[in-house]
Amino acid sequence: MQYFSPPSMSAQDKPHHLPELESLCDLKNRTETLIRVKHSIFQNNESLDRKQALLDDVISEKQQLLREKRTVVEMLQGIQRDIEAATAAELALTKERDDLQDTLIKLRNDEYEPLKTEVDSLRLNKGLKRLPNLQEELDTQMAKYLEDRRERWRDCDSEGSSENRGSPVAAGAGSSSLHATGNGAVGEAGPSTTSRRRVTATSKGRPKKRQR
Repeated sequence: MQYFSPPSMSAQDKPHHLPELESLCDLKNRTETLIRVKHSIFQNNESLDRKQALLDDVISEKQQLLREKRTVVEMLQGIQRDIEAATAAELALTKERDDLQDTLIKLRNDEYEPLKTEVDSLRLNKGLKRLPNLQEELDTQMAKYLEDRRERWRDCDSEGSSENRGSPVAAGAGSSSLHATGNGAVGEAGPSTTSRRRVTATSKGRPKKRQR
């Protein structure tokens, strides 16, 4: 059996083939490096896509939260404006109420009581009865007001109103104690301004059809 043996290089051929071998070795090394870099690029590209998707989700969530924040801030600003308006109305109404109470006290103490005493004295000298006092007249007017109110409620019930309503008697009774001002002064011509305002506030929101 004969074996094939590569041709032997002479001493003169070795220097000629050495640069080519070195070039092939360098090419192999560079190719392997290129493959590693390409693989790293693919991996980083996949990571970049994932990070970008997460970033988009975070940005979208942040924008949604900012919109909700603006909505809440606008609501709070509206509530604050309402509070300021209610506070201003409270102060104005408190001053008006106090002024009316002072006026009623002065009317009763400075004008009504002396004049009432004088008139009652003259009536007694003429054999006449004393005039009813303010509380008696107020009780009479309040009783008439409550009766009229009950009648209106009966009319509403008879018309088949299905809305839930509170008791008119309870609302009227709650306002009957509001007529005295200061030392018991009240208005003579009917329920006091405070009473009428409380009654109006109590009946606010009632169906308009019962107001005749």
